Amino acid sequence: MNEDEKQVYNLIKRKTMSSSEILADLDFGKTKTVRIINRLIEKGYIVALGNGRSKKYTVR
Repeated sequence: MNEDEKQVYNLIKRKTMSSSEILADLDFGKTKTVRIINRLIEKGYIVALGNGRSKKYTVR
């Protein structure tokens, strides 16, 4: 896990968050944040809950 992934993972570890909440807490752009979230899901660190605008992410 790289440093950017660790930052996102540590945020989500504290509480279930949406991508917009993660964006507000970090100085990453939307594209980068979504890319990191997708990598963490692929690696099995986090899972997505819900669909569309109500989607939230939590630690597996």
